[in-house]
Amino acid sequence: MKKLMFALMVILMSTDALAEWVFVNGNEDFNEYVDLSTLRRTGHRAKLWTLHDNKNVQKIEGMKHLSMKVYSEFDCQDAYTRATDLVFYSQNMGLGKVINSVNKLDAEWKPVVPDSVGQSLWETACDENMGKTDWIKIDVRKDEKSALQFIRYIDPQKITKTGSNVRAWRLMVWKGAEPSFPSKNSSVKTFHEYDCKDRRTRLLEMTYFSGDMGTGTKTHETEGLYNWEPVTTGSLEETILNMTCELS
Repeated sequence: MKKLMFALMVILMSTDALAEWVFVNGNEDFNEYVDLSTLRRTGHRAKLWTLHDNKNVQKIEGMKHLSMKVYSEFDCQDAYTRATDLVFYSQNMGLGKVINSVNKLDAEWKPVVPDSVGQSLWETACDENMGKTDWIKIDVRKDEKSALQFIRYIDPQKITKTGSNVRAWRLMVWKGAEPSFPSKNSSVKTFHEYDCKDRRTRLLEMTYFSGDMGTGTKTHETEGLYNWEPVTTGSLEETILNMTCELS
């Protein structure tokens, strides 16, 4: 029965339409992604599918592969991790033919290495807020000079209102044309306050992350009351202010 269940799991994971891979971290050799829709937590442990995407062809038992999907388990209390299921693919991003698959239900627990890509995966899986936010995309813009694409989101579920003032969480993700990007930061969460009456805004908190959609390792964090700034007519900030004030 266990072999049958694993075979079915491999078949399901072989169709990329079921997975929405979110970049978490990477280096010069590979990038790591997670499928947040598969995140499951029980007590102080978390499980989810991750994707190890190599930048160069790798070999396993003489068979070449470019990517590997891994069903990973994380101990959020003691910072340990293990891989129970591995599926190897001929192409990047879990595409192409299934080269090999391994089922290791008795896989050994290993400590999370500090400041590693593995730590970014562990922090993402063990973040209690991960997977609970329904971000709404509000803007997509491309910078012609840097060739970067900036995608902005807002969380309508966490908008709070006090008098004429509204507070809301926003998220910005940037993507580059080159495979080597992003390097250190890929997204930033910001907490904003909007004055719906006097048409102004200010930043309250800002946290940078190594991965897309606020995943991975926190690389920089600031907190404090910034100065109020007037909202310019016809600007993106005016659009967001109007949307936030209406949603509240």
